[in-house]
Amino acid sequence: MKLVLLLPALALCAAGFPERPDQWITGKVLSALVFAKEISGQKVEVDTKDGVVTLSGKTDSATQRDLAVALARGAEGVKDVVNLIEVKTQGERRDEAISASVQAALASRPATVGLKLSITTTDGMVTLDGTAQNQNQVELAVKIAGGVAGARGVDNRLAIK
Repeated sequence: MKLVLLLPALALCAAGFPERPDQWITGKVLSALVFAKEISGQKVEVDTKDGVVTLSGKTDSATQRDLAVALARGAEGVKDVVNLIEVKTQGERRDEAISASVQAALASRPATVGLKLSITTTDGMVTLDGTAQNQNQVELAVKIAGGVAGARGVDNRLAIK
């Protein structure tokens, strides 16, 4: 009788922890990534299927990519990790910095605060897309964006509302 009672307990120990739902595992991995200051803010996506975690997206460095993989592997319930994370090229990082500089420059000027826009940069070419209150605001935004270090030009897609 004792042997029968111990068999389920032994089976549980042999199998390790009970299997966790995929959503739960995804949440654990995402939490680990968010709280790791070295990689928080990176665009890493997590998908889990039958305990196998797939990481995708982009990081600024190979070190950040490797840390994301290590954190995923260490999360409870993870059976395996498929790493599809790409490391951003120097050009991509430079373009992001240009967009951030344009955003900061526009935000620092009272005359351009009312702009509703998105800023993207590709190979140094800045695209301003959105709405402005008047033509003067459009011209000032284009001038400011074109004056940011690294900007090769401005594709103005601003409309006046």
